[in-house]
Amino acid sequence: MPIQFNSSLGAIVANTQYWILTIANSTTITITATYGSGTTLTTGSAASGSITATAGGGYETCGTGTYNNVLSTINGAEILRANKTFLSNEATAYVSATYTASVTSTTASTGIYNFVCSPI
Repeated sequence: MPIQFNSSLGAIVANTQYWILTIANSTTITITATYGSGTTLTTGSAASGSITATAGGGYETCGTGTYNNVLSTINGAEILRANKTFLSNEATAYVSATYTASVTSTTASTGIYNFVCSPI
């Protein structure tokens, strides 16, 4: 579950998203800085103090939430949208022309097929 803190304490940086690993009791949790890593975040030195945590709803913001109404950006998006079928067909044709696959062996009892893919 994601968690954020309202201020910095030791290695904990305010308004940065962390992930809860374990909840030992009402005053002790272990957290990690990367989702799914399982590596416990340590303070590096003794840290004491009080901070407020918000679990489950915080979002880390990068960049800006300001609407981008720059004409060249809008035109670029419209060009891509207008050509999505063409771009899809070109990408499929490129992969088909660049890579081939051939079955090198099969195992009938397990239904396993071994493929060799190589550039042309």
